[in-house]
Amino acid sequence: MSDSTSESISSQLSTSLSAMVLLNSSCQSVVETSISQHPNTGKWYDDVQSGLDAVQRLVRDWRLSGNLYFNQALLDAVTNTATVFVQAKKQADQYFDQLSSGFDTTIQNNLISVVNGTLSSVNAFEQISQEYNANLNDWARRVEEAQQRLNHIVSEIQAQESKLQADIALANQQIADMEKQIKADREAINKAKSEENKGIFETVFGVVFAPFTGGLSLILAGVGVSSIVEAEQAVSHLQDTIKKSHKNITTDQAELSDDQKQVVSLKALLLSVGTVVNDGTYITTALEALQTTVSSIKQEADSVIDKLSQAKTADQLIMEKVWFDAALEEWQAIFETAETLSQASPSISRVTIG
Repeated sequence: MSDSTSESISSQLSTSLSAMVLLNSSCQSVVETSISQHPNTGKWYDDVQSGLDAVQRLVRDWRLSGNLYFNQALLDAVTNTATVFVQAKKQADQYFDQLSSGFDTTIQNNLISVVNGTLSSVNAFEQISQEYNANLNDWARRVEEAQQRLNHIVSEIQAQESKLQADIALANQQIADMEKQIKADREAINKAKSEENKGIFETVFGVVFAPFTGGLSLILAGVGVSSIVEAEQAVSHLQDTIKKSHKNITTDQAELSDDQKQVVSLKALLLSVGTVVNDGTYITTALEALQTTVSSIKQEADSVIDKLSQAKTADQLIMEKVWFDAALEEWQAIFETAETLSQASPSISRVTIG
C-alpha cells in the first residue's frame, strides 16, 4: 500500500467529516429557522408553518441518526480495518520467518489467507461507506422535495400580493444573492486545512427578517457553519457577508409595514434549507472519492495474492513482505486519523444578526 493511498484515505476521511459537520450545522440552522404570526398575518401562515415543519422534521432526524451512523459505523469500520491489518502483519511475519527453511506450500496458502482476511475487512468498510452514501442521497432527495413544496407555497403567497411585487422581486433577488455569497464562504470554510484537528467548531447565525415591535422577529432565518479546523477568519468573513446583505435588505424595506415585510421576506425561510442540500452533495463527493481509493487498495491486495499464488520459491514469497510492512504503517496512520475525528468534541456558538 503506497504512502499516497494512505494519505488519500486520511484526507478523504477528514473531508467527509468536515462535510458532515457542515451538514449538521446547516440542519441545526433549519431547526432554528422560524416564522411568527403577526396580528395582520394572512390565512397563509398555517400553510407556511406546515411546509417549514416538514423540512425541520427531516433535518432533526438526520442531525441525530446521520451523525451517529458516521461515527459508529463508518469511523468504526476504519478502525476495525486498521486493527485487522495490524493482526495480519503479525501473522505474516511469523510465516515469513518460517520460510528460512525453504519454500512451503502450506506457508504460501497461509499468506494468501492472511491477505484475503484484510480484503474481507476492506470490503466491509466499502459496503458501509456505500450504504451511508445511499442513505444520505435518499434523505437529501426527500429534503429537496420538501424544500420545493415550501418554495411553491411561498411563491403562491407572494404572487397574490399585487401591490408588493416590486418589493418582493427585489427582496427575492437580494436573498438569492445572499445565498450565493454564503455558499461561497461556507465552501472556503469546508476546504480550510490544519495540521491538527483540534475539534469541531460550529456557529449558527440567527438572521432577523421583518423585525417586529418589541425586538421580536416575524422571520428568523438560520445560517449554520462548522469546521473540524480552526477557521476563524473564514467564519468572520461569512458573518460580514451576512451582515452586509442583511443591511441592504432591511434598508430597502424601511417604508414597509411589519406584515408587509414578512410577506416580502418569506424566501428567507429557504436560506438554510438550500445549504442542507449543498452540504449533502459535499459528503457524497468525498465518499465517492474515498470509495475510489478503497478500490485501489483492493486491487493492490489482489495483485499481492496473484504474486503469492504464482511464487515458486521462498524468495519470491518473501518479496511480498514489503506490502505487509507498508500496509501496517499506513493503516496505523489512518487509524490515528479516525480516532482523532471520532473523539472531536463540538464547540458551538450562536450569533444574532439584525
